[in-house]
Amino acid sequence: MKKTELIFNIILVGGDFLMILAAGSGAYLLRMSPWLRDWRGAGGFFDQLPFGDYLPALLVIAAIWVVIFGLAGLYQTKIDRKYFEDLPKVIVACCAGVMAITMVVFFRKEFFDSRFIVLAGWVFAVILVSMERAAMKFAWNKYNLGGQKTLLAGNKEIAEKLRRELAANREIDIIATGDSLDLDLEAVKNRFNKDKFDEMILCVPERNREYITAFSNFCEERLIDFRFVPDLFQTFFTNINAETVAEFPILEFRRTPLEGWGGFVKRLTDAVISGVGIVFLLPVGVIVGLAIKHDSPGPVIVKLKRVSQGKEFYLYKFRSMKNNSHKLKKELMEYNQRKDGPLFKMENDPRVTRIGKFLRRTWLDEFPQLFNVFAGEMSLVGPRPHEPEETNRYLNHHKRTFFVKAGMTGLAQINGGCNLNFEEEVKLDLYYIKNWSLARDIKILAKTMILFFKDKPGC
Repeated sequence: MKKTELIFNIILVGGDFLMILAAGSGAYLLRMSPWLRDWRGAGGFFDQLPFGDYLPALLVIAAIWVVIFGLAGLYQTKIDRKYFEDLPKVIVACCAGVMAITMVVFFRKEFFDSRFIVLAGWVFAVILVSMERAAMKFAWNKYNLGGQKTLLAGNKEIAEKLRRELAANREIDIIATGDSLDLDLEAVKNRFNKDKFDEMILCVPERNREYITAFSNFCEERLIDFRFVPDLFQTFFTNINAETVAEFPILEFRRTPLEGWGGFVKRLTDAVISGVGIVFLLPVGVIVGLAIKHDSPGPVIVKLKRVSQGKEFYLYKFRSMKNNSHKLKKELMEYNQRKDGPLFKMENDPRVTRIGKFLRRTWLDEFPQLFNVFAGEMSLVGPRPHEPEETNRYLNHHKRTFFVKAGMTGLAQINGGCNLNFEEEVKLDLYYIKNWSLARDIKILAKTMILFFKDKPGC
């Protein structure tokens, strides 16, 4: 799921929740209206139920309905092109919601004993949610809020059919279409250099794996979403996402489970844990800061230029080296012990201060990175963030680590850390990216905490 589509679905969750609240409130007001009371007669528990007592139950039910909507596929990874395409799913999900209310009625008869309010709430919810979703999609498409630029490249006839289907709903912006069956990769590279695009759909079926892989690798290096029109055999692949545009199946390689709701869950987890960590570790940070200031001249916290997801940012750390140590690195390059990759490692680095050795051995120098995590520049778990001059020497497969945010700790760090050679580190990072899960993140964090209390060499 693209970031813009994820944002759309998050907004949709909030909109659905509000519409369900509005439906329940409307059903309550209608049930309590004088003309209805006169028609059916007063009496019964519901006639004495104030709205203030009704609202808490309505909030719980609205939250349950949103969960049911999610299970029904109403927050899927693509924005439906037709405004009322998800209407049947809304109806089914609302029916499931009514069944949930029926269970509440069965176990707690003092709440929602009015069958009218349940039926009216169901009707109002179907109407309001459907209208809200149609309005959201209309605004999203009309004003091109997704801001996606897509390159259709390959067979002209196929590309034109896709262009009409996609452009008609303004879900994405088509910027170019290739004409040749024998599309050359250089033509795509030139097009990208001239006018950047966010997504590429390769419209060249009946081509071999090597041909498709070349375009896929190009897109991976530049963090471009890559999809392609397959031949009959390729439609049987299992490691891909598939959808149909016009009459053509479109396949997309799965780069990581973090594309979509997985990324949202990870970001939410990062924000909560880093926020709590900052509060609880702040006294420790004050003590460490005083020790650094007493040990050597220079700032307590340093800003180091690093790369995450292919973009530069400033990483915060407690200073563990002498002031302006980065300038001394060029003089020490001949002592670099990591010859297998772009990274620098040196035992007994003369730039490290006395307190710095302790901080590195205990990983306390990493504490300020919680602020990077809280700000969304890093994650708690992910590939190690490297310097720009190091990432500039990355090979193509190394750049796949840019699919996710860099992390304070990661699979490589708890399985050898700086003792691994660079290719081993990348291999572990790529495995983590392809097999991410929240449970795996928790295990990595738990193992990091265990290693925190063990004696280990500083890196």
